[in-house]
Amino acid sequence: MNQTPSLKPLFSIGVPTYNRKDLLKQTLLSILEQSFADFEVIVGNDFPDETISAESLGIDDRRVRFINNKQNLGELENMNSLLSMAEGRYFTWQFDDDPCAPTFLSEVHSVLTEFGYPSAVFTGYTGIYGTDIHQFKKNYDARHWLYSGRDFLRAYLSGSLKAMGCCGFYNTDYLRNIGGVQRLTNGPMALYSEFLIVIRSGLLSEVAYVDAPLVTTRVHEQSWTCSSSDAELFKQAGVNLIRESMIILSSNKLTDDFRINLSSILKSVICGVVVRTILQGKQMSVRELHEYISSIEEEFVTLKGSLLYQCAVSCLNNSRNKIPLYIVKAKIKRFIPFRYLKYAHLMRSIVTRYTNKAF
Repeated sequence: MNQTPSLKPLFSIGVPTYNRKDLLKQTLLSILEQSFADFEVIVGNDFPDETISAESLGIDDRRVRFINNKQNLGELENMNSLLSMAEGRYFTWQFDDDPCAPTFLSEVHSVLTEFGYPSAVFTGYTGIYGTDIHQFKKNYDARHWLYSGRDFLRAYLSGSLKAMGCCGFYNTDYLRNIGGVQRLTNGPMALYSEFLIVIRSGLLSEVAYVDAPLVTTRVHEQSWTCSSSDAELFKQAGVNLIRESMIILSSNKLTDDFRINLSSILKSVICGVVVRTILQGKQMSVRELHEYISSIEEEFVTLKGSLLYQCAVSCLNNSRNKIPLYIVKAKIKRFIPFRYLKYAHLMRSIVTRYTNKAF
């Protein structure tokens, strides 16, 4: 169903990019092949050494405009800059190395009209390993669901559904009102920012979900997932994520799920730090682990005097007891050759789904 673009498009798609022309072109072509056409694409080039344009990429489509930043803004500022320029009613970020299915926009449009235009829509995603996009199946039978914000967040954090925060579609005014993506580290990357934006969606009255993997996360040797091993940044981002998350999780709408939601966040954060440390070829000493756990516990001080404080401490102690398991998993992962990573992730996904169904 092709649509004639209006003066103000329904969708704005921000694509932050840095020195990945070939992968960027693949991603842009996947967007331009969409069966729903009422959108604009804003590409933010954060690599000042090389200007990119429609001509340099061989793309001729007036819906795409290129912004060449005069200086490197860093991923987070680049992303928020794209949001500030958007003209569409709904906004999403799609990253320069992650193509999407040709029915991505049509499914999002369909679920918006079906459920009365909720503030946020997420879709499932799939992993692509390496740069071969032929791994990406393009046609799916998608199911549409409407959740309360609370139910969506619980399902997301438990692993019952898959979603990528920055690749969701948000009402543009809502997204601007919450400040876009929030900085959680001193580094240039928007580390853990996409998790926080999903956690915030738990406060919404309604969240729509398309149960089909319509976007991708591409894992390759130059991707942030594989190339970043700075455990200190992950420590900083994790502590900040926990602090901001507790403000959200302790709201009246979400307190009944406080324990289960905080436990999931603590597990992800602590496991992430352990994995990154071991991938650096290092070992966390008992003192380092104690200091890190203590830095997390310090964030609980705002809960003192409430029933949630002891709940948070209990969740942290349970996560602390699982650290030996995280260490074993990280050491195994370190010695898995890159080309076999997809099988390790597939096995983890199967185990997670089985566990969630069983319990």
